[in-house]
Amino acid sequence: MTLVHEARVLISICTYNERENIRLLLPAIRQELPQATIMVVDDSSPDGTADVVNEFSRHDDKITLMLRRSKEGLGAAQLAAFRQACASE
Repeated sequence: MTLVHEARVLISICTYNERENIRLLLPAIRQELPQATIMVVDDSSPDGTADVVNEFSRHDDKITLMLRRSKEGLGAAQLAAFRQACASE
């Protein structure tokens, strides 16, 4: 018996003030990788980036938002995404 495991694809996007870009990026990713889970890590962008991600996530359960309370930088956001991905494995 051969077991074949389907590969999981997780794309993490770290954002700060990316409202207009995320509005274009999420549909583009979904078109190219329909099976992917997309995690957006936002450091409480004052421009409403999180609101845009939440709107997309209402229609696509494979888009999630990790909203962080303050701007902690790209490296910390990447580590948070990695930890969350490992925890949900």
